[in-house]
Amino acid sequence: VKEYRIMALVTTLAGLVAILIDIGILNSIHRFFWEGNTEHRSNIVSSGLWFTILWAFLLTLFLLLILFFFRAAIYQHYNIPWTYILLALIANIPKQILLYSINILRMNFLPWQFTLMTLLDGLLGILIGLGLIVYFNQGLTGYFLGNLIGTLIAVPVVLLFINKFLT
Repeated sequence: VKEYRIMALVTTLAGLVAILIDIGILNSIHRFFWEGNTEHRSNIVSSGLWFTILWAFLLTLFLLLILFFFRAAIYQHYNIPWTYILLALIANIPKQILLYSINILRMNFLPWQFTLMTLLDGLLGILIGLGLIVYFNQGLTGYFLGNLIGTLIAVPVVLLFINKFLT
């Protein structure tokens, strides 16, 4: 029960950072995607992807640097190890790339690729995390690491699917 509180706090923190990373980029892609020809769409998809990658990396790095200086206080007051925060926030970078790419599949009416990637994203994180928790007794580290590894495996696959929509 004690670890559930920690998991909820770290997951909430990562979720809030994910909202800041998105900053409406998918809304703007949806808005301009349908205007213009195929080349115009490829430019929009590529620009949005690169912006998402750069912004996710910079924002995550900035927040990690700030939180690094407060890691002792966070551990003292909330009993949250720095490793959990680090893994959860770093996982936001590939997760945002994955979510962006899955949305590109959806906008291009590719239901099988969309479904496959949605399942792959969910199942890989769960199965790897479960393996780390049960077989390697990693606890919450296994949970957060499993999510990160699962997403890192899914990102190259989804990028292969959207490659034809990139310039």
